Amino acid sequence: MENIIENAPTFFNLIIAAAVAFIAYQQYMLAKFSTRRELYNRRIPIFKSVMKYISKVIIDTDINKDDGFQLLKETSETNFLFEPDVKNFIDELYKKGIELNN
Repeated sequence: MENIIENAPTFFNLIIAAAVAFIAYQQYMLAKFSTRRELYNRRIPIFKSVMKYISKVIIDTDINKDDGFQLLKETSETNFLFEPDVKNFIDELYKKGIELNN
């Protein structure tokens, strides 16, 4: 019985440490999810802008420079939110749209 009483603080410290570790892990997962959600919320307008530009090219086949400038303006944060290949794709869309106009 004395052995149990002597080891009780150690046992409670282990329980507290496990609880703290569990809470820290939950906070980590929450921060990770929040970051992904914020990134999604910033990426979706760029996606919609690109889709709007592509649909305008397909439907109208008449792209003017204002449409191209609008695309570049709406996708100006692409460098920060996507890999370089996405920025290159958007630049290629812009160039092809301008070529269609000429």
